[in-house]
Amino acid sequence: MTTVPPEKWPLPVDPRLRARRQAVLRSEGRRRLRRLGVVAAGAGVGLTGWLLALSPLLDVDQVVVRGAERSGPEVVREATGVAPGEAMVTLGLGRAVAAVEALPWVATATAERRWPGTVVVSVVERRPVATVSVAQGEGAQGGPRWMLVDDQGRLLAFVEEPPPELARIDGTAQGARPGAEVGPAVAGALELLTRLQEALPGPPPGVAVGPGGALEAVVWAHDGTERRVQFGEPVRLADKVLALRTLVEHGALDEAAPGVVVDVRVPEAPVLTDRDTDLILSTVTRGLHNSKSHVEVEGSAPQGSGT
Repeated sequence: MTTVPPEKWPLPVDPRLRARRQAVLRSEGRRRLRRLGVVAAGAGVGLTGWLLALSPLLDVDQVVVRGAERSGPEVVREATGVAPGEAMVTLGLGRAVAAVEALPWVATATAERRWPGTVVVSVVERRPVATVSVAQGEGAQGGPRWMLVDDQGRLLAFVEEPPPELARIDGTAQGARPGAEVGPAVAGALELLTRLQEALPGPPPGVAVGPGGALEAVVWAHDGTERRVQFGEPVRLADKVLALRTLVEHGALDEAAPGVVVDVRVPEAPVLTDRDTDLILSTVTRGLHNSKSHVEVEGSAPQGSGT
């Protein structure tokens, strides 16, 4: 092994190795410069795009509202909180939809961007199915008032008189204000109305909510005569309405005198009672759908009838 004395260090480098090393270093430097250029270009494009998105070229020019016939386009537009001049890219559309759906008449809402500068809000509104009475002084101007209510129990708006095409609930709605939900008693009456309208033809029925939430309805016989029906507490309403429907189909309401009240509080044993004399005129037993009812004066109500 040959050793080189220290006085001859460093050893001379082959020119070809030196050239190769320099080429490698220059190539690595160029790659670093290219990467830096790409990053800088991307950052520049992103910054330019962000500045463009925030510029007046892409801000809100208009808010278009569709389907808000009851609520009103201006009310919906104000509820969104979206104002002309806001940047389209930073709009909180989720918050806008939630605010619109909180309006009394609105069932569902959607919002979308239409570039370059339009926001479209589409609304599906609720449909009133009944009117409910409101306590004195709860209306905007005081006095007896009514409120429209939908099938979900949402109070929609005050009205001076119940529309004739809608069913009516005589039972004061507590905390009545547009957008609120009805209480349990009125909710029971609303369920009864829905079941009655599905089961019986004719004009819209009316339901009164009595003490303790007891329900009494006004329906019509085949001959158009008004009949009062006691349903009691809002339980087993499907069975009670079925019992009433069976009576109607068998003509029991047509045969009864005008002052007779139908009691279906015990749906298995509905009763016809003369309200003026408190006499039970007819007790309809189980199996009414297979036999005609009989009419007779009895001394007392059947056990469990609730009268």
